[in-house]
Amino acid sequence: MNLESFKNKVYSQGRDLEVAIFNYLFESDEREMVSYALSIFQNKDGGFGHGLEPDSINPNSSPFQTSVALETLCDVGYRYENIDPYTKELVTRAFKYLDLTLVNDRWPSTIPSNNDYPCAVWWMHDPQKPVGINPTASILASMLHLSSKRSSTYKKAYNMALEVVNQFLVETTLEKHDLIVLTRLYHALKDTTVEPVLFQSFKEKLFDSIQQAIDPVEKWEGYATMPFDFPLDEDNYGIPQNVLDAGVEYLHKTLKHNYWEPSWVWYKDEDTFEIQSIKWHAILINHYVSYITHIQK
Repeated sequence: MNLESFKNKVYSQGRDLEVAIFNYLFESDEREMVSYALSIFQNKDGGFGHGLEPDSINPNSSPFQTSVALETLCDVGYRYENIDPYTKELVTRAFKYLDLTLVNDRWPSTIPSNNDYPCAVWWMHDPQKPVGINPTASILASMLHLSSKRSSTYKKAYNMALEVVNQFLVETTLEKHDLIVLTRLYHALKDTTVEPVLFQSFKEKLFDSIQQAIDPVEKWEGYATMPFDFPLDEDNYGIPQNVLDAGVEYLHKTLKHNYWEPSWVWYKDEDTFEIQSIKWHAILINHYVSYITHIQK
């Protein structure tokens, strides 16, 4: 694990956003640079697009791409208490866009215009597909982190978050991306006045679901649920230490000199995926090196 080698890869092939994130995570740079780099993906309507998450290159705003932008800000430590004016304006505009795209207390994961641009099959829009909790749970988590507790945005997000939690307690899911967004809601609710018994029930079921969802090590090749798929957590979601260590070992094994390849394909538009996969290199470096550092500290 050579941090300088990773740095060279991110600097040479990463987008400005991933460079700014790397510099914040590993070079003690200011988090404001992340906001500046992120702003180029924001549209006039306040939403985000332009392939922020590279598996869909649709330039139009979508709730999912906007959720990724807000996650990025939260992941580099932004909270309402420390937000600078530039980032606050970026977030305010994003919240206004999200307010206009909320339907029946859920944000859709895809939009019709996704079908007009190259994307992975899972980002193609199907109006018959039920709307799930991804990206809704993530958006609510970001709203709880980034808005004043006295604001209507916060109060509405809090009430919606409790509805999502209660739904999860009744309806089990082991789907990886559902669990990922639920972890974000779990972290956001830690700092709220949520009733302790409800929060403990949520925590216990979430941890148990994550542990069940992680595939056996021998099945980690290709698309699988692995311990490093989830946001970092001080308790590691109760995942056994040997599984966490296996995650580190797997990342060492799959490292290609100074980067990791995506473990998935689009199943369509493969020429475009080859281009977009290069963007994933820097994204995965930031995430995987953070995981390894976290587990080995």
